[in-house]
Amino acid sequence: MTLNFHELLPMNRTRLAVVIAAAITPLMAAHAQEKTTLLDTMTVVGTRTETTVRDNPASVSVVEREQIEKRGADSVAELLRDVPGVSVVDTAVAGMKRIRIRGEQSNRVVILVDGQEMTDHSSFGAPFLIDPSNIERIEVVRGPASVMHGAKAIGGVINVITKKGATDPVVVELGAGYFSGSKGKQASAAVSGTLDRFDYRLAVSGDDHKDRRVAKGRHSPDSTKLPNSGSENKDASLHLGMKLGERENHYLSFKANEHRLKADGWEDNFSLVKGLPAAGIVNSVSAGHIDVTQFNANLPKRDLKKAGLYYEGTDLSPLVRKVSADVFYQKVDREFDNFIRLEGDDVVYELFGSPLPPSQIALSMASSSKDTTKTFGGSTQIDLALHEDHYTVAGLQYYLGN
Repeated sequence: MTLNFHELLPMNRTRLAVVIAAAITPLMAAHAQEKTTLLDTMTVVGTRTETTVRDNPASVSVVEREQIEKRGADSVAELLRDVPGVSVVDTAVAGMKRIRIRGEQSNRVVILVDGQEMTDHSSFGAPFLIDPSNIERIEVVRGPASVMHGAKAIGGVINVITKKGATDPVVVELGAGYFSGSKGKQASAAVSGTLDRFDYRLAVSGDDHKDRRVAKGRHSPDSTKLPNSGSENKDASLHLGMKLGERENHYLSFKANEHRLKADGWEDNFSLVKGLPAAGIVNSVSAGHIDVTQFNANLPKRDLKKAGLYYEGTDLSPLVRKVSADVFYQKVDREFDNFIRLEGDDVVYELFGSPLPPSQIALSMASSSKDTTKTFGGSTQIDLALHEDHYTVAGLQYYLGN
């Protein structure tokens, strides 16, 4: 179509817009057709079987490997910060971030690693004890998923899928990063590959973050650093896989992971307006000034050791689409150190109904606790094609912890 602009000059603005729009509309349609991209990303966590994102009945988001590599995040939680409906919980312990989905607490969100639940018997929810450089992709279900993943999955489910062996015989990966906000250093290295039917991956990583840089304020009145907000992570993982059968439709793999976390709890000093009641016949009447001058809640150890064995058989018959099974052992070692110091001036006590002269107090208390949580678990599932337009999924899951 050819336009003569000299002929268009007498036209009013409305007719001119119509003619030009008619001319460019076919071009826009052709351009849109060239750029059309189908949402064919496969996800498992929403239905417990491979389903495209657009066909998934749940509200699912997927963080792909390319996004993970571009972000260069220092934790798994940071990779999820831009997912709609997901917020990062970073309260007190900066090195141990947790996730909330659609306002639900972290302990109402199930964390899976390769389909196996990362158990944590605390009221705060499970942290991510895995290194981002070892992740293939992350699947997020926003909203209740208790039917598929148990009573805890009220807020949603996050499934972290780790990497397998590279397609070439030998691939070496090296990575490093620096975080100016905490003077943090991060490094990772991995070797992986595939030899005939066998694939492997061995990876190590670590990071070290100092106290965070912040603006001067109530929490850091004398410095531009947030006291006791540093953390340190060390991670090592192993993957071994083998394809079996004449059609190579059976896959057996072994995964092992060890993660060590050390994190400080930042202090929030505050004042007590009234005196602390004392035991016996001595009772405090009032307090001129009692301050919590030091408060620390540190985690010198939050270590995870895990080993799992996985099997998956696909296209076993016209009726049986897939059979999968896994077993794992997980151990979490935790240490908690707490220290508090109180200092006060002009504290007035009462003895037998008579006030004593104002006095000063200085009190320090320290405590420490250690615990170990061991979990054994496993699951099995069968996907059946009972009808050409439908799939039937049946499975069993079992966990035992102490």
